[in-house]
Amino acid sequence: MFTKTSFFRMVITLILILLLAKSGTWLFDTFHIKFLTIESENINNLILAIWQVQAVAISISIAVVALTVGFIKEKIFGKDVMHFVFIEEKAFFLSKIEIIFVLIALIFANYFFVAYEWLFGTVFILFISLLSVSTLMYQTFSLLVNFDTIENKVRQSIINEFTTKLKGSKTQKEEKG
Repeated sequence: MFTKTSFFRMVITLILILLLAKSGTWLFDTFHIKFLTIESENINNLILAIWQVQAVAISISIAVVALTVGFIKEKIFGKDVMHFVFIEEKAFFLSKIEIIFVLIALIFANYFFVAYEWLFGTVFILFISLLSVSTLMYQTFSLLVNFDTIENKVRQSIINEFTTKLKGSKTQKEEKG
C-alpha cells in the first residue's frame, strides 16, 4: 500500500509541520509576544481543550470519509473508484490515505506541545489539522455530488498512463534500433 516515496513524503510533511510549529513557539517565547490575556494556570486547560478538539475533528472526519467513500464499489473504465480516490488522486502532494495517516500522527505529535505547554505550536497544529480535514471533507463530498468529475479524472489518468507507456516504449525501440 505504501511505497518508500509515499512514506518519505508523509515523514517530510510531518517534520515540516512540527518544525514550523516549534519555530513559531520559539519566536513567541523569545520576543514575549502575548496574544492572549489568559492567566498562566488557565493556559494548560486551553491547550488540553485545543488538543481534544483536534483529536475529535480528525476522528470524526476519518469516520465520515470511510462511511461515505467505503461503499462505492463502482469501476470506471476498469479502475476501482475507491482506489483511485484514496491512493492515486493527490491533494497537497499527498494521497487521501497519506493525509489520514499524517493527521493521526499529528494527534500524537501534538502531545509534546501539550506536555511543554507551548500554546502557539498547539494552535498551529490545530490550524493545519482543520485545514487538512476541511480539504478531505470537501473532496469526499464533491465525489458524491459531482461523480462526473471523477469519471473525467479517471479518463485523464488512463490517458496519461498510456501516453507515458507509449513514450517509454518508443524511446526503448529507438535505443535498440
